[in-house]
Amino acid sequence: MTNKISTQVFTRSNTARKTKRTLEQWKAIISEHEISGLTQRDFCLRQGVAYSSFTHWLKKLKKMAPVAHAEAASMPLFVGIEPEHSASNNWDVELAFANGMVLRLRQN
Repeated sequence: MTNKISTQVFTRSNTARKTKRTLEQWKAIISEHEISGLTQRDFCLRQGVAYSSFTHWLKKLKKMAPVAHAEAASMPLFVGIEPEHSASNNWDVELAFANGMVLRLRQN
């Protein structure tokens, strides 16, 4: 009588059911990871998400992102404004910066 030993190893990856997720679900998962403070691998382990799927969708969503950035890039970086009226030509301007430096501009 011969004893057969099974060499098949059961891991999460070959026993778990594949979950189909929508684009919106992947966006939510990626957003959750960004605020989690966890590494990608740790996040995937805790959330039960396949790391390979996570990285695939992360790359895919980054490629889609430039469309949104293109809209923002078309906006001007500087917009000039004109005051409604000038009460006087004298002005005092003081800018206080976070590092403690103060810039004062005066016209007499």
